Amino acid sequence: HLSVRTHERQIHALDMRSDGKILATGGMDGAVKLVDAVTGQVVRTLLRHSEGVEQVRFKGMLVAASNLDKTIRVWTSDTGELLHTMARHNSRLSSFAFVSKSSIVSSDWGGNIICWDARSGAEVVFCKIGAAVSELKVDACSKSHDQVVLIGYDQTVWSWGPLDKEDVAPPHEIRRNTEVQGNMTSHINITCHPFLPNLVGIAGRNGMVSLLDTDFKKV
Repeated sequence: HLSVRTHERQIHALDMRSDGKILATGGMDGAVKLVDAVTGQVVRTLLRHSEGVEQVRFKGMLVAASNLDKTIRVWTSDTGELLHTMARHNSRLSSFAFVSKSSIVSSDWGGNIICWDARSGAEVVFCKIGAAVSELKVDACSKSHDQVVLIGYDQTVWSWGPLDKEDVAPPHEIRRNTEVQGNMTSHINITCHPFLPNLVGIAGRNGMVSLLDTDFKKV
């Protein structure tokens, strides 16, 4: 077992690299740190004295973090080199996900979603989903050709992609299941199955979790 203090204030973000050797942590002290998963030693501090960090994610050797300053930063976890700072959102970031090694999709509280090129940091596609949908969450369907799913606080769920085409169609609203609507409130989360791209997990603040397929039939 391992227990170690890595931040001066609350830790809001945690992820583990796919090789199991390194943890990434992000806190309200504005720091992003890489921690040896065996010894607990902080091996690298990627960011200091920024605004609070809300999410960190690995993809291979890349690690990314979203901040209260509405930016996403991407580093190489082996050297700590900052590759990109992606700034386009004008509302607080609510979620982001690596869609592939070359793409990141981010969402904000204003209902905006952006697909970024993770290699260059350039914006690829910008899209707005209707009115403000606070806490719009996103996750990537890793086995479904650059697809992502998004969910808003009003329980509407969208699919977006494929994102590897030159002409990316607007997000498609998935038919809502009335049973699922009753399970959820303004605090929601969504996750894709790592091997079965048609399966999506949804959780609400009242403790209910639903596992659905893309046709929204409860499994």
